[in-house]
Amino acid sequence: MAHELVPVTTVVEFREQMTYPLIPHETPDELFIELWLKGRPLETQKVYRREAGRFLMTLQVIAEEEGVSKSLREVTLPDLYTYLELFSDKEPATLARIVATLKSLFSFAKNTGYSDVNIGAVIRTPKVKRKLARRILSEVQVQRILALEKQRRNYTLLLFLYASGARVSEVCKVRWGDIKEREDGRCQVTLDGKGEKERVVLLPASVAEALDKLRDDARARDGVIDPESAVFASRGGGRKKGGDAP
Repeated sequence: MAHELVPVTTVVEFREQMTYPLIPHETPDELFIELWLKGRPLETQKVYRREAGRFLMTLQVIAEEEGVSKSLREVTLPDLYTYLELFSDKEPATLARIVATLKSLFSFAKNTGYSDVNIGAVIRTPKVKRKLARRILSEVQVQRILALEKQRRNYTLLLFLYASGARVSEVCKVRWGDIKEREDGRCQVTLDGKGEKERVVLLPASVAEALDKLRDDARARDGVIDPESAVFASRGGGRKKGGDAP
């Protein structure tokens, strides 16, 4: 039986009525961090675990210099600012990621009763200049890149990226079973997006034709095509299942 999501209002009401912590105060910091990460996308877990672990080690150094023992529940505002000062020479995007991690961590601590206050609420997230416009290629530049690519797999990969607007991580997961042909000559692909959210993208006939040729190559090489095989299989001839790097 499918699990139904609990309404947000119910969660808030429950938290307001809570008279005991969901995570006991004596829980070790390392275990608390794993509980905080539980259920998040694997890539997010990897980044958050690294940042939280680095903060935890620095916190211990600060505590040792003060001759005390300190846990995440006992972090003070000066502790946070001392830590962030270590990254003052980093790019704004790097600092913003660190701040976002800490804010999430301490928000979770307060919401679960592990901590009495959300110390991260007072930290401002640095503003990051959006440089996307500088990185957008013109149609002429894209056509030039495509014209220079002679290898069918790479050509189709570039065409697919341009037409779909998909992230590299999404393209890595595309399997033949995710692509459906349409009667008008176009095709559609189901992408496994960020946060495990699926989305369907309609692709033009030029991409559908290129994919057909790539499928023919795969069929000539492997025989029957497994729907679970990666469309853009590893150039090194590695695994054929979805998730291979282009």
